[in-house]
Amino acid sequence: TTFTLDGSQHALHPEGSVPAFTMSPAGLVAPAGGRSPLPESLRALLRPAAMMAPDLGVIIEAMLVAEGFVRARELAAKVRRFYELIGTLLSQQPQYEWGLRSVRSALEHAGRARLA
Repeated sequence: TTFTLDGSQHALHPEGSVPAFTMSPAGLVAPAGGRSPLPESLRALLRPAAMMAPDLGVIIEAMLVAEGFVRARELAAKVRRFYELIGTLLSQQPQYEWGLRSVRSALEHAGRARLA
């Protein structure tokens, strides 16, 4: 198997792996959230890659389907809109997190409640 990176073909060994490191942008420059910056010697060995924000609607829909909800698409649209609203209208303090972590937790609780 081969893959193309920056216009050149590279062979991919079927038993190999590709390590990936993700860090918050703040963690790359200065300590953030208990993390220390990545050492320069390790940064020199790694290749940066651009990341995109995930499509929260698709993730929510997949999680609702996995939890057994029949009308997952309709519910996903409502849950996504709800989290967009609370993310913009409620406190912007750093201890409040309205992203994927809280969505996942809420949907797992909803799945357990559905089964109860």
